[in-house]
Amino acid sequence: MLADMAQYRYSLKEMVLKIRSIYKDTIAEIYIGARSLRSVTCEIDALRRQCGQSSDVLTSTQTFLASTWRWNTFPVGVLLRRGAALYGAALLHGRTKFWLPTGVLKAGHLCGRGAAIARSADRPAVLEIAARVLIRNLLAHTVAIRLLRCDLDGTRDEVPAQEVDGRWLLRETRSCISLEGGMEGLMSRLSYKMRRNLGYYRRRAEKELACVFIPQLSPTQSRQAVEVLHRRTDYPIPTALALRYEAALRETPNSFAMGLHDGAGNWLSFLAGWRGEDAIYVEWQLNSMGHDTASLSTVMRAYCLEHETNRGTSQVIFIGGTTTAWSRACVPQICGDLLVVRNGFVGIVTRALARWLRPSGELAEMHGAAVGRNPTKIGRASPWLGRLVPWQAQQTNQEGTP
Repeated sequence: MLADMAQYRYSLKEMVLKIRSIYKDTIAEIYIGARSLRSVTCEIDALRRQCGQSSDVLTSTQTFLASTWRWNTFPVGVLLRRGAALYGAALLHGRTKFWLPTGVLKAGHLCGRGAAIARSADRPAVLEIAARVLIRNLLAHTVAIRLLRCDLDGTRDEVPAQEVDGRWLLRETRSCISLEGGMEGLMSRLSYKMRRNLGYYRRRAEKELACVFIPQLSPTQSRQAVEVLHRRTDYPIPTALALRYEAALRETPNSFAMGLHDGAGNWLSFLAGWRGEDAIYVEWQLNSMGHDTASLSTVMRAYCLEHETNRGTSQVIFIGGTTTAWSRACVPQICGDLLVVRNGFVGIVTRALARWLRPSGELAEMHGAAVGRNPTKIGRASPWLGRLVPWQAQQTNQEGTP
């Protein structure tokens, strides 16, 4: 039975499904499944170069497909053409439950990156059209989108969508630390308290724990660190799931894994992600409990920042956001959230389920169903949408979202 379900899960990700739809003057091609998307990888890479996104690892087909194994989703790509010319693409994750599609699609990470490939001014419209054709073709009942809005200055709370009846709700996001000017330049931009903490906790860990920093773990070391540390976090996950997540992350193109252990060889911290041309993307960090006064997260990041400035890296991007203290050191950016829900009975049921299953969850919040949120009616395509507050990660011993 388990083998059959695993085979179904593999088949869902690797299936080949292509649907062609026409919207106004745009031809939309919907690709579902890894093999479908691999068939247009060359076109997607050419579009990335054309739109100046070749250095954005999150829009790489390889990275996108690898993430579906980490998050137990299936890949969906929407390519938009005018005539024969490809001008935009949307990359979405299909949510599953017990290996079955739920009808919920998500585009973009919490930091607002990785959702669309297009010229900056065209990205909102590309995602709106993609959501519209997916719902119109009965391939989804809910599409949740997060997108960095470089075209806005943050003076407004919301802007209307152009291709669907809805509004982009705007929030400030802080997930990118600039390393311009090396370690000296970084320190000049940090607060006095942050500079003091970075030095103090690192010296304390070196003195009391005799900690050793390993900038690149071997596959064996990476597995060992995850197997040990995932049990010692505030929110442990099953060992099999943690190791599968680690393996998928390690197989992501240009991946890296850093580690910290004490003088006795016991693992203290683990940090992993992947590299772009001039940036690193941090997705997962695990810290050992039992060292509450040592601030292992700060120690690990102090080593990481020093290592990356020595390598000439220009910025560090935290895919899932970061804690309140660290967010103050990040560059403020504007992120837009758009939720498109199928009209009628399905929309009502979806909001009810979101409220019941996860009262404070992301979809419940975006549906206006989260605890303490007042929904706002915004139109037929997205009947209700609650106002999002700026997201701040909780200070825990596990960061990232496996």
